[in-house]
Order: sequence, then structure tokens, then C-alpha cells
Amino acid sequence: MKRQGYPEKPQLWHSKTFFPSPQFQNRTKRFQRRTRPLEFTATKNKWGIKKGIFSLFLLFFISLHLSGQNLFSPEIQAIRDRGFLIVAMYEKDVFPFMYHDEEGNFIGHEVELAEKLGEALGVEVRFDRSPQTFEEIIERVANNNADMGISLLSRSLKWARMVRFSTPYITLHPTLLINRVASDQFQLHPDHPLQSLAHTPFILAQKQGTTYRKTAQALFPEAKILEYPEWDMALDAIMDVQQEPQAILRDEISIRRFLAFAPERSLSLQAVPIINPRYADPLAIAVNRDALHLQQWINSYFEKNGVIGTADALMERYGERHE
Repeated sequence: MKRQGYPEKPQLWHSKTFFPSPQFQNRTKRFQRRTRPLEFTATKNKWGIKKGIFSLFLLFFISLHLSGQNLFSPEIQAIRDRGFLIVAMYEKDVFPFMYHDEEGNFIGHEVELAEKLGEALGVEVRFDRSPQTFEEIIERVANNNADMGISLLSRSLKWARMVRFSTPYITLHPTLLINRVASDQFQLHPDHPLQSLAHTPFILAQKQGTTYRKTAQALFPEAKILEYPEWDMALDAIMDVQQEPQAILRDEISIRRFLAFAPERSLSLQAVPIINPRYADPLAIAVNRDALHLQQWINSYFEKNGVIGTADALMERYGERHE
């Protein structure tokens, strides 16, 4: 009996045979036509995603392999591509920093330091000893004619405007070497000799182009400074009482070595060390102002391997005398 107001429900099964009715078969076919393309598309998309992920990984490993040689910073990569490290160094031998031994081998603390840095970079070292002054070393580094400058370079504000400096590998203290005739004349106080000279007019010998001139002016504002082309000439001047200079200001290692080489000099000369952090002389490695990563790499090398630190440690290793 047909219910009033409701559509007639389709008969899904024959009442007698229990087989699907034609209406049910048609609905099943329509459902299958709708679901087959969906299943095919899902399978196709699944394989497409897998291929895409595989392709991305493949491209990543290929690019990593091809770009592996360029992972270094530009300044370090340039050194490795060249195959050697260029180190600018003062033309004259200065014991115990850079000098030739009896067999002609080029050795010394700064020579060994440069060779160890080259070994850590995976290259050999070539020394450029053309600079005749310390200022020329700074200029060669600033003009990219050398990768590093390692040669008794003080971390002065003047030079820091032109190059970058590493952390110090040794800190020296200035020492005043004064003629004993002048020492007696000025009546130096045994415990505070510098205070006796702070406001005393006297003549001080210095080598041209070093940072010690500025230190001397700060310590002895009343002193007259005479500059000489070489340290040896300045030292000879204070030993000769007939010449004007009465004292010289230089690093403690050079003064100690000068007196140790000829102990009789102590009879006519008096050494006055200046142990004051304000006037300490930290020596460091100079690199180009654009070589930021190379500077940081050198600092990391010092942190890992340590530095010699003091004049006492350096002289203990190399000795006081060298002819």
C-alpha cells in the first residue's frame, strides 16, 4: 500500500529470487564509475609525491657535493686555492723572533708561528721580507700584497685604522736603558726612577718608525727625542758619552739581549723596566681590514693552541744570547 505524501521506495531485491533488482545494479555501477578514477588518482599522486621527495634529496646531495670546495670563507679559500700563505716580515733578523742559525736555517718564534698557521690552513708559507720598516709591513697587508703581517707588530691605534689585529701572542714591557753618567746626574730614585725623569729635560734616542716614540712622549714629556735609522745606531749613541743621547726606550727582550751579549755594558748602562699595563706592548698578527673571518680563525687558533705570552717564557725557550 502506497503511503500518502512519500515517494515510493525503490525495490532493491526481487521478492522471489533474492537477486539484486535493476535499480540496485544501476546504482552500483554509477558508484563504481565514480570511485575508480578517485582510486587511480590517489595512487598516481602518491607515487608523484615519492618521486618529488626523492628528486629533492638527489638535488641536495648533488649541490652539496659540487659546492663542498666553496664552504670556506673567501679569504681562506683564496689562500688554499693559491697553495701558499704570504707572510710579510721585517727584512732584518731580530732574535729570537726571526733569524738565521749557524747553518743558515730561517727560524725563530714568529717564523715557527707562521709555519704552524700555514700547516693548520693546509698550505706552505712564503715569507715576504722586502719591507724595510714596520710601516711597510702594515701597508703590504692593507694593500692585499700579503695575507698576514707577523713581525713585532704592536697593536697601535694608528695601524688599527689600516688593518685588523689578532689577539696578542706575546705582551712586552718597555725598558729604559740610561747612561749611568746621566743616571747619577739626574739622581734617579732607586725605587721610583721614572718619577725622577717624568719632568726632567733629557735626550732620548729612538729608532725611526716605531710605536715607542709615542710611548716615550707619554712617559717623558720633557725629553728631546732624536731618531736614528737603526736600533744599533741609537744604542751606540747612548754608550758614547761624547754624543747627545742619554737614554733609549725599547722592548724588554731587546734590552736584556743587548746587555747579555756583552755583560760589561751593565757597568755603564742601567736598565729600568716599566711594568705598567698602560704602556704594555702587545704584539699581534695583522690581516687585511676585510679579512674578518681570517682574523677570527687566528684568534681561535690561539685559544686552542695557546700563546707564549711573556718575555720570560720566550727567553727561556730561545736563550738570552745569539750572535
